[in-house]
Amino acid sequence: GDPRAVAYALGNLGSLYERDGQTHDALYLTRRAIESAERANASDALYRFSWQEGRLLWRQGRAMPALAAFRRAVEILDETRDETLARYGSAADHFRRVVAPIYLDYVDALLRGSGMVEGADAEQLLLVAARATMEKFKAAELRDYYRDECVAEIDARTRNLDEVLASAGPRAAVVYPILLRDRIDLLVSLGGRIERYPVAVPAEKVRAEVARFQRTLQNRITQRYRGPSRVLYDWLVRPYRERIREAGVDTLVFVPDGSLRTVPMAALHDGERFLVQDLAIAVTPGLSLVDAGPLKARDARLLMAGLSEPVQGFSPLPGVDRELQAIRELFGGEILLNDAFSRERLEQELVARSPNVLHVASHAVFTGDPATSFLLTHDSRIDLAQIGDVLAPTQYRPDPLELLVLSACETAAGDERAALGLAGVAIRAGARSAVGSLWKISDAATYRLVVEFYEALKKSGVSRAEALRVAQLSLLESPEYEHPYFWSAFLLVSNWL
Repeated sequence: GDPRAVAYALGNLGSLYERDGQTHDALYLTRRAIESAERANASDALYRFSWQEGRLLWRQGRAMPALAAFRRAVEILDETRDETLARYGSAADHFRRVVAPIYLDYVDALLRGSGMVEGADAEQLLLVAARATMEKFKAAELRDYYRDECVAEIDARTRNLDEVLASAGPRAAVVYPILLRDRIDLLVSLGGRIERYPVAVPAEKVRAEVARFQRTLQNRITQRYRGPSRVLYDWLVRPYRERIREAGVDTLVFVPDGSLRTVPMAALHDGERFLVQDLAIAVTPGLSLVDAGPLKARDARLLMAGLSEPVQGFSPLPGVDRELQAIRELFGGEILLNDAFSRERLEQELVARSPNVLHVASHAVFTGDPATSFLLTHDSRIDLAQIGDVLAPTQYRPDPLELLVLSACETAAGDERAALGLAGVAIRAGARSAVGSLWKISDAATYRLVVEFYEALKKSGVSRAEALRVAQLSLLESPEYEHPYFWSAFLLVSNWL
């Protein structure tokens, strides 16, 4: 008499038959489970067993009905947003075990299907659907990370990345790497179409190489990073390198997934040159940008804040005063330094001055948990859940925040969920773009990179991505800072124009 309990009993029994290879009986039980779940209006059972039905149909070689079952599972998840519901145990573990595989199995089937259909148009439809499903997955991941149903919705005006590419001309390409169990699929948007480049390397091997790259990059006195840097270049760039060179591309925009979020793409090496020596580079958490457009230096209104003295047990940042003064000489603006940089004062100045560039030179830490991730002010710690509240006045103006720079932030090493922090800050702030670092570097190197970035940004016609590239090349060409540890940590997130 309890259709929900019946649904789980039948569905779990079907799962046992699936593991035993008895797909016909497993499919029969699974479909009965779906019928019971529909009677009970139990969305949690419906998406699980629709996913199970898709797996079984795919195993039987019935591609089209399998895709329909996978699509139904994803649509139910997307509509009910089950990943944000309270549960026992680790939320990250639940998402990784239960939610992520549903999206990724559907994407995997769409990508494999794109290689089976006849005709370029049919292939494009499946590639577009695969990319759109990954967008839903990334939004679900952000909601799960923040435990917030609304965090993935940008309240300010947005433009689809494909529209931005069309208006920007052929000089930018978007690279969408998708980590699957047995391969990386690279979807490259170029000339209004998506091109697919599968690379036969398992996800676990990719994660291991990423970890080796991060570990060796931290050793500033050796060049051991060159090995993993070249391997990752071969996997993530080389398959389409000639294609984008022929197309005259000068900017690569990566939409990274999983552990790839923690890779400083600028430091990938082809055996002769770093990627940043050939191309400007940006990353974005998804295909929607906040009303992307170029930053007009003459219209920049800056608010700068920072801590040079030790507070709340954190070490001093003695170069901060010099850093903020150098930026003010270039652009003008108000400085909140040390005890003037309180949460209350920051909120007041954001309202009073309506800045469109906010530069914060203070400790900021991103971990795998937003509750322990924060931005340090003189009198408090602003956690990631609160940052949206603090920066809310910038979101609803005709000209929202163009650029948010966090020049002393760091991301927990090896934690791919921690890398959602910087992207999440940009989204919560409604910022068109953000600049931050994967790890903290020396005061002197930060000062030089930041000042070079703003000097380049002040020149007419220089994009944000190109300005960061100019700054990184300045350090790369200096004997003191040529090791990528010093210059590759800084990332430009979202709008690269």
